[in-house]
Amino acid sequence: MTNSDAPQNTDILTAELAHVRAELVQVKRELAQAKRARTDFIATVSHELRTPLNSILGFAKLLLKQQVGPLNETQQTDLSFIYDSAQHLLSLVNDILDLSKIEAGVISLDKTWVSVEEIVVGVIASTYILVDGKTIELKDVIEPGLPRLYADRDRIRQVVINLLSNAAKFTNRGEIVLSVTRIERRGKDSVCFAVKDTGIGIKKEDINKVFEPFRQIDSSDGRRAEGTGLGLAISQRLVQLHGGEVWVNSQVGRGSTFFFSLPVEPAPAAPTEYRLS
Repeated sequence: MTNSDAPQNTDILTAELAHVRAELVQVKRELAQAKRARTDFIATVSHELRTPLNSILGFAKLLLKQQVGPLNETQQTDLSFIYDSAQHLLSLVNDILDLSKIEAGVISLDKTWVSVEEIVVGVIASTYILVDGKTIELKDVIEPGLPRLYADRDRIRQVVINLLSNAAKFTNRGEIVLSVTRIERRGKDSVCFAVKDTGIGIKKEDINKVFEPFRQIDSSDGRRAEGTGLGLAISQRLVQLHGGEVWVNSQVGRGSTFFFSLPVEPAPAAPTEYRLS
């Protein structure tokens, strides 16, 4: 190659690089459009599903109360099954709708100053139905004198219930303990919520998978558990929107502990519409 050929080859390489970059930009744009279209479709379908589901729940509840006439034992059992199944399906639809909002990059948080007691009140009681028939002890241990948090009470309460529900799915005996303490996390004064169980545990290689949408641990017990695999993914994103973190310690056959932290001090002033990049 002569010296006169070098500038020409450089120009060719530069042109090819520019072409590749332009193609990558176009592919990225098309992927973003496809993601938005998918998210919009999921959100629309979820909204449309909720209306008939709420109607089914309303009529089933009305019949179960026998306000339109008496029911025999078989009818009572069948209607209870319809009501419970509709409620389960509505819960799944709500999870998908939450995830679609997060993936769209916009979710509203109604943040106010709340106490830890306001967040966790009644959550243990609401978990009893999930462990019915199992030899599991439910406990909560709340450190006294915890500071108030600047958070969306209902969303953080949703996270706590998700973690308790997840523990109940994968625990057949032993105990499930909700504890709340004050810690320092990555140099920040934080309040830490922890849900510890004595369930099946998680393999080391599966730890990161549990926070992926629509993923469940690959085990016979995990496959039998009902759900879409969205609870932990949604919980992680909601905590991150509050400036906190989620993590887990687990050992196969000995149980898991899921943690999430929330900073004590509020984040810098920002609108209640959050966008995830």
